[in-house]
Amino acid sequence: MTERQLMFRIKLITSVAVALLVLLAAFICFQLISLRNLRDTEARLERELEVLKRQTQTLEEEIEYRNSRTFIEQYAREKLGLGYSNESRYVFEEEEKE
Repeated sequence: MTERQLMFRIKLITSVAVALLVLLAAFICFQLISLRNLRDTEARLERELEVLKRQTQTLEEEIEYRNSRTFIEQYAREKLGLGYSNESRYVFEEEEKE
């Protein structure tokens, strides 16, 4: 092998190695960007999950209240006009203002 061929091979191998290193560096950069985006998405989803947990808690408390005797009695009196048999119900009509 001549010196010229040896230099050509060295340059070729060096060029391929540099190209591979550049591609590897680009791949690593893209992976880091992708990882950052995934972490941002994870943080956003965690915040949304906390909001949904609070909403769930609120709704569970609302269900518990609406199943309570207090709410059922209040609803029966106000919306349905019902009451206990020993109760008297008075309805007051408002006077019209001129």
